[in-house]
Amino acid sequence: MPADAPTAPVLLSVVIPTHDVGAWIAETLTSVLAQDIADMEVIVVDDASTDDTAEIVSRFAASDDRVRLVHAALRGGGSARNRGVQEAAGRYLVFCDGDDLVPQGAYRSMVGSLEDSGSDIAFGDFLKFSPTDTWRPTASMAAYARPARGIRLVDEPTLILARPCWNKVFRREFWTAAGIAFPDVPRSNDIVPMVSAYARAERVDILSDVVYLYRERPGATSMTAKADSADSVLSYLTQERECARVIADLGDAALTSAYRRLIWDRDGFVHVAKFAASDERGDREGEIAAMLADLLALVGPAPVGIAPFKVLTLTLAARSQWTPAKVASGWETRYDTPDLGELAALLDALAQNGERLAPDDRIAWLSVRALQSWMPDRTEPAGWAAAAAALARQCGDRILARVAEIGSAALDLGDVVAERRAVAALATRLRGGTTLHVTGQSDLGADDCVPVLWPVDGESAVIEPTTVSWQRVEPGDDDAADLSSPHRVWTAEYPRKNVPTHVLFQPALRLASGLIVTADSRPPLPDYSVMDSFIYERHRDVVVIYRRRGRIVRAVRRAFIIAGTAVMKLLRRGTR
Repeated sequence: MPADAPTAPVLLSVVIPTHDVGAWIAETLTSVLAQDIADMEVIVVDDASTDDTAEIVSRFAASDDRVRLVHAALRGGGSARNRGVQEAAGRYLVFCDGDDLVPQGAYRSMVGSLEDSGSDIAFGDFLKFSPTDTWRPTASMAAYARPARGIRLVDEPTLILARPCWNKVFRREFWTAAGIAFPDVPRSNDIVPMVSAYARAERVDILSDVVYLYRERPGATSMTAKADSADSVLSYLTQERECARVIADLGDAALTSAYRRLIWDRDGFVHVAKFAASDERGDREGEIAAMLADLLALVGPAPVGIAPFKVLTLTLAARSQWTPAKVASGWETRYDTPDLGELAALLDALAQNGERLAPDDRIAWLSVRALQSWMPDRTEPAGWAAAAAALARQCGDRILARVAEIGSAALDLGDVVAERRAVAALATRLRGGTTLHVTGQSDLGADDCVPVLWPVDGESAVIEPTTVSWQRVEPGDDDAADLSSPHRVWTAEYPRKNVPTHVLFQPALRLASGLIVTADSRPPLPDYSVMDSFIYERHRDVVVIYRRRGRIVRAVRRAFIIAGTAVMKLLRRGTR
């Protein structure tokens, strides 16, 4: 122990590593010093901050002798935490980051639990917050659904799903005896020491109290912002492989299953998806893919129930098929329409890997949606044609009939985008009731085209309007969209009786030649109303419309459901 360390008994040592957290450290220290533990020390280890972090901590230290500022001799968050542990004199040990908050009474709850139970670690619940949201990451973890004392990791396997160091208090004697230390790595420096601590602890306590508030902060300096770099992903995978070995050595089936879910459904997917989505993956893709493949081999196959796109993302990335992995992860995380050249790469990768798609497969469905989407800023003729051809190779030519330009006139794949650009059809407003009104604009007029509703399934009949009104609008007019050439505004009406129930349609224009051209349809969706005969949905970048059952039919159906539910309740009561 250092010569200048406190000689009076210390119950709890709080270790706070800092690096350029001047904007938040005062708030963090205020929350820590407000904890109702008198015999507490706060050791702030500054890791070469270039802002006013150290100055702020020094002011706290001058006014409160519980605070000490230590300047790290070695760079890195791991070394800073280790230095703090070396300086610590407390019977118990807790970590805090310099930009987070500790709720009132948190440390007293965890220390009190360990004092009563004699356990090695006390776990508390935690929240994450951003400027716009607050959420509870542990909501889906059974371990945090109820308090417990004196249990082991294998008794509550879902403890493994959350591995931060800051929502728990450790008995320092246990920490030292177990030889736990933080590595100095670019990312994920706490997962190996935490998994090691979980595995070696003879007894742990779980509290229902929220003991930590983690700040999800924006900006290039945060760890989250750097998570997609090659160094970060390699660091994570290196550390995760060590965790996998620790879990494997325990040999517990339930714990192994929970850890497998952590990789395929949570941490593993998140890290790989961020890297796949990065525009600067660099020249280390093969190295990362090999390390990921090694991790997946250690972990085992994806458990039942994992989202298919998460499984596909990791599987493709482990084969170093990063562009297809980017498309799969984008469908899972951002719900966007991919670049169509990248979509073609995904479909071709599936074919190369010997995987075939049925026409109703979800990937096929989303691929059709991507082809139906009219995105002039992201669609090039060659990319559209390549994606369409790849989908046809996977599912057969008939699937392309769902796209208006193919289903209506069998247009050559290379000409679809050119026709869409020439027509420049845009749906700008939807209004329902007993009659659907679709307002839009195009570069063609009443003599050249008619607004219609194209069936998204490619099999139902095209719906013609009963009336269409036209108006020519010059660019620069208040009601005009930002088009470079004069265009026409139209409003088409479709009475509910002419629209079949529960068939999806999207706005389009039928040309004099018979060709039907998809409209770029991303208008604001009307508010829901029980009086509206139509429902409006945004399927990725495609807005679709369908007619629902009449109000009387819906009311009768609801009445039967309510009555049936009441009867089932009475029957259940009668059998008790």
